[in-house]
Amino acid sequence: MHNTLINPSRLWLKRMLVPVLLVLTTHALASADDDASAANPSLQVVQTSFNTVNANGHSVVTVLGDLKNTSNTTQENLVLEAKLFDSSGKLVDVISQPVYGLLVPANQQVSFRLQAPVAALPDAYASVQARVVSAEPRIDIASRPSSTNYSRLWSMLGSWGPMLLLIGAWFFLTRKYNGKGSAQDKMLHAIEVQNQLLERQIAAIEALASAAASRKP
Repeated sequence: MHNTLINPSRLWLKRMLVPVLLVLTTHALASADDDASAANPSLQVVQTSFNTVNANGHSVVTVLGDLKNTSNTTQENLVLEAKLFDSSGKLVDVISQPVYGLLVPANQQVSFRLQAPVAALPDAYASVQARVVSAEPRIDIASRPSSTNYSRLWSMLGSWGPMLLLIGAWFFLTRKYNGKGSAQDKMLHAIEVQNQLLERQIAAIEALASAAASRKP
């Protein structure tokens, strides 16, 4: 059997790291909670109420409230949360739901409703607190064309860019090899010069042949 010796410095380091990690984790969770609660400070729940009813043998809790938008932009795609407490302040139920189709116009106030089956005895519900979990500013159609046009332009460039580059390269090579001063142009010029020389030689030979024929008796 071998005895394993633990380095005291390593043991001290582990003992110090554990509480530090716990503190950092707690702080991160608290910061995330604060950020979530202040996700949209311009949209606030100004008043709430609730009631529990028995429908078709099932008890449901309904939360009613008003949302106030203090910004200059219409808010949409809302997610709301309602916490329900008993008479002693203990949390007994939570309703968190997206509210589809609800728009909160700029600088206006609208009502909302959340509904869910009860998670406790109906008599246990004593108070409610509601908040906005998340919301998005609505982008007006009138302000979209510029960004839409830019995206379309980049899409067209991405689609037609390679083809335009090929066409440009083809024109460049065509002008380079077929234009004035190109190798092909020089070759054609040399052929023309050779043809002219051949024509002169043929004319000279024909003249000599004619002269020789006229001298014969």
